[in-house]
Order: sequence, then C-alpha cells, then structure tokens
Amino acid sequence: MNDDLLKRLREPCFEIGLDEMWIDDQRNKAADRIDALEASNKALVEALELADAALSGANMNIAVVERKVSAAIAAVEETT
Repeated sequence: MNDDLLKRLREPCFEIGLDEMWIDDQRNKAADRIDALEASNKALVEALELADAALSGANMNIAVVERKVSAAIAAVEETT
C-alpha cells in the first residue's frame, strides 16, 4: 500500500457524533494490520520464488527453501 494512503489512515478524524479517539484507534489498528499483511505478503512471494526455482531444477539446498517457506507461512498465520 502506498505511503500516502497509510498517512491518511493515521490522520486524526473529526466526525460529528463519533468518538474521535475510538476512530483514530481503529484507523491505527487498520493501518498496522495493512503493514503486517504487506510484510507477510513479501515473505510469501520470496518463499514461492525460492520454491519455484528449486522445483524448476535449480541447484539449491532444499532445507534452506523449506525453512524459508515454513517461516513465511508461519508469519502469515500470525497475522490472520
């Protein structure tokens, strides 16, 4: 997600009739969740690229690929 959108999500909100602190807290939680999902997405893509290379016949240490894939999956499971 681009930095501008994250910045706007974290800006204070002044809606009439709603608790501004609650809204700000919800925005911050949402922005933090987006950050975590983006980080885990990057780890998954990297792990899939390694697995693809290994399965395509590249001379790679499968144990390293397995650890990377397992770590990426674990990171996603923590954020969901």
